[in-house]
Amino acid sequence: MIDPNDKSIKFNPKKHSSFTIGDLIKRIVVILCIIFVVYNIVTYKNKQASINITKNFISDTSNLVSTSNTIINKIVIEYNNNNFSNAYKQELNNSLSDLEKFNISTYSDSKFDLLKSNVSNISNETKDCIHLILNSNCAEAYTSNFINSKLSSIRK
Repeated sequence: MIDPNDKSIKFNPKKHSSFTIGDLIKRIVVILCIIFVVYNIVTYKNKQASINITKNFISDTSNLVSTSNTIINKIVIEYNNNNFSNAYKQELNNSLSDLEKFNISTYSDSKFDLLKSNVSNISNETKDCIHLILNSNCAEAYTSNFINSKLSSIRK
């Protein structure tokens, strides 16, 4: 301590000798709490990023499956009506473009692999059906069997 009167430094050994194990434990606990708080702040940002990636993946897969379902339903209805008109084929081309906008291959987390594989299969089978209809002029046994096999593959 600095004495304000004579500006000398005075050391009181009794004051400093009263440092106990309890004081040491208190300081260790405070330091551990600070480390814990800093760790949680840093990991919270990483957890939020992971949660956002999962939300985006679920949204993208949901949209892709919904779009595929809509396209397949339309294909079945129009096929049963023997509609192979140019206007319908243009609509299918637009649907194909919509379907290709979804890119789930960008999600690299291994927890998505099985779902990503299944959704990619649905997308590919839907694209195959679209290409078949675009290259067909009428309903026939081959196209019917092809569409049925693709639908069976999607249902599995």
